[in-house]
Amino acid sequence: MNVSPPVTQYSQQTAPAPAAENIIVVEMNNKLRFVPTEITINAGDTVEWRNIGSILHTVTADPGRAPGSRNIALPDGAEAFDSGWVMRGQSFRYTFSEPGVYRYVCLPHERARMLGTVIVG
Repeated sequence: MNVSPPVTQYSQQTAPAPAAENIIVVEMNNKLRFVPTEITINAGDTVEWRNIGSILHTVTADPGRAPGSRNIALPDGAEAFDSGWVMRGQSFRYTFSEPGVYRYVCLPHERARMLGTVIVG
């Protein structure tokens, strides 16, 4: 697991996290991939997706935003989430409270297999 200290937010998409929060970083790149593709975290951990490339991406685990997608899944009781557009140099954070498997996509690059999984224990 990659754990890094809190970082300065580059966008208005999220509020800064408290210093004691456990933040795991996933990068989004120009190869249309989430890196790493799959992570395992603890309930209460926060994942920060950073766009390190020049292509716009989303982090979407909301079946309503991608009707018919078989690549989005949420555990029972979990809230759907969607980052909206994450521009170059920006990031999006989400804190996972419900245990289970979360499967998410980058909406514009789902067909290119830009898929990710967060397993919350």
